Amino acid sequence: MFEGDDSELSAWLSDVPDLDWAEPDWVEHPVYSSMVPVSERLRAMLAVSPSARPTGELARIDPRALSASERIDLLAALREQQNWLEAVQLRVLAEIQAADSSKRGLAQEAVSLALKLPPRSAQA
Repeated sequence: MFEGDDSELSAWLSDVPDLDWAEPDWVEHPVYSSMVPVSERLRAMLAVSPSARPTGELARIDPRALSASERIDLLAALREQQNWLEAVQLRVLAEIQAADSSKRGLAQEAVSLALKLPPRSAQA
């Protein structure tokens, strides 16, 4: 163990940063807590932009637990998320195309394989 007097141990411990063993802030956020009603979790998801929405959390919302209007809100949020992801994908595709210096369009073939698309679709 630690040899020396208590003052030496106290001095050493004073240099150690305080550790916060409490749950992180995000655990209490309505989006992540299964103890929070589904309607409230959906409202929390709608309050943030699609880029900040965890797609998995949207998928875990049970539409049977929502009212008719909330189901429409969920559907709209899913579409927004899908549109946002497609926009991100298009930016990546543009960079791939811009960086492709091959005459045969090798990047197009790689994209075709990665996205499981026919080569003509990947070309478009």
